Amino acid sequence: MIAKPPTVFVSYAWEDDVKVWVRDFATRLRREGGVDVHIDQWHLAPGDPLPAFMENAVRTNDFVLLVCTPKYKAKSDARQGGVGYEGNIITGEVFAKANHRKFIPILRKGDWSSAAPSFLLGNVYIDFRGDPYTESAYKDLLNTLHGRLERPPTLGLAPASSGEIPGASGASPKPIAHGIAARSATSNRAQLVPAKNGAPIFGVKRTVIGTLIVCLLALAAAFIGLSKLLSPSPSTQTDSKPMVPSPSTQAEQLGQPERGWIEAYGAAIDSGDVDRIIALHVLPTRRFFTARNQDATQLRKLYQGWFDGDGRTKRTGFDNCSLATVASDGARALRCETYVEPPFSKSPSRVPTCLVFRSDGKLLSRTEISKGNDCPPH
Repeated sequence: MIAKPPTVFVSYAWEDDVKVWVRDFATRLRREGGVDVHIDQWHLAPGDPLPAFMENAVRTNDFVLLVCTPKYKAKSDARQGGVGYEGNIITGEVFAKANHRKFIPILRKGDWSSAAPSFLLGNVYIDFRGDPYTESAYKDLLNTLHGRLERPPTLGLAPASSGEIPGASGASPKPIAHGIAARSATSNRAQLVPAKNGAPIFGVKRTVIGTLIVCLLALAAAFIGLSKLLSPSPSTQTDSKPMVPSPSTQAEQLGQPERGWIEAYGAAIDSGDVDRIIALHVLPTRRFFTARNQDATQLRKLYQGWFDGDGRTKRTGFDNCSLATVASDGARALRCETYVEPPFSKSPSRVPTCLVFRSDGKLLSRTEISKGNDCPPH
């Protein structure tokens, strides 16, 4: 049975020499390496929506190659252009799925500190600098994509710690005596006690009986102690109250996907990039001030209004979040406070809000908590 070829998306900054190198490199991977490579030069046509292409390419391919250059780093760290948008998608997926090995950095220009985006600085990369690049680097990449990483050797048995290794001297082992051994009072060696008619008997019946009595007494003492521990005292029965997690304890229960989403949402608001904000939602989604679901077009119109006018950005976000419930399908509901600051409001305001996240960390709904509307909303 022929194995399914790995699928790969290549993320890079549009520089003339890098653009040509990526096309040639992708061609070699497809023809010689058996890798199903996807790049924008082959799979985008005029009129296609670029954000949708990037989101689908990052989400559906088995691997994403990140061609690191100083220009790629600058655009990714500043969240500019397509590279910046892809960086937002990649960090969101790593937050949600912790699948670091899906994203493989390859160094094409400069040194690692000047070419790697901030979120990749601690990752292992493959060096593809030079023309031509080394065949060992190409082979390492192919082995990674095809799952052929070198395995460690089989673990052997530990050697004897001291003394003679059994069977090493060639001497025949001593015969094993059959019978029941009893230790004498004056020797540490076990001795066989013969019995009548050739059958072995115990010469220490009293010792055995005494040992049994001690064991029974120990079991009885343990049972009494356990009973005292399990039985509640009068003060415990009258004064005990159910424990309620403090807000700080509840905040510690937030998963990495929710914390990552809240951070990514704040960064998207600060950037004024509407597409970055919309990418954090499951569409269609239920919005804060409306009861109806809204699609991407409606969301874009809603958010765009926040950045029009005098070019001011609306200061808004979430804090004081705590875990409310976890559903059987992995969805999690958070109670938070939505804050809005001037200049878009005359004075700072805070509104209790319920955020419901899908198991992959994307936002399903954002609703105001009010009378008759609990968290999660019914």
